[in-house]
Amino acid sequence: MLSADVWPALVGARFAVFSLPFFWLESGRLLCVAVFVCLCEPDGGLVWPLGFVVLVAAADLLVPFGVWVLFTALREFVGLPGVLVVVDVLRVQFVDLELVVLLFFLVSVLGLKGVRLEVALSSVVLLLDVVRALDTLLRLGALVVRIGLSAFGIF
Repeated sequence: MLSADVWPALVGARFAVFSLPFFWLESGRLLCVAVFVCLCEPDGGLVWPLGFVVLVAAADLLVPFGVWVLFTALREFVGLPGVLVVVDVLRVQFVDLELVVLLFFLVSVLGLKGVRLEVALSSVVLLLDVVRALDTLLRLGALVVRIGLSAFGIF
């Protein structure tokens, strides 16, 4: 039943990726862009991630959904030199080895330098499966992808 709620939104492209810029106040320089996704309701309203991510998880769509979010977010910022793009990654996505392959592909194909991408995850992710988390961290480090901590990636 839950996947019946999520699939129409995915197929109908009712998800939208938004960016939240962070500027250095003294210089006005753009420091980084935090990326998040919302579900667009038919009436024009927005549902924040905490309102639908459980449905995406229940439909077993977190990894492919994350692929779409990462690709969409990174594609938008290819032409902005020096901007750091920060994307939350959920536990399910982080321990999936396809994440490293995906990031390598995106960084290569889109022409991004890895230092422009920060994967943000909850510290809980590091504690739940230490061996896999360490393996993923080492692989991401080899890609020169930055790691940040987030309060969101609890799944």
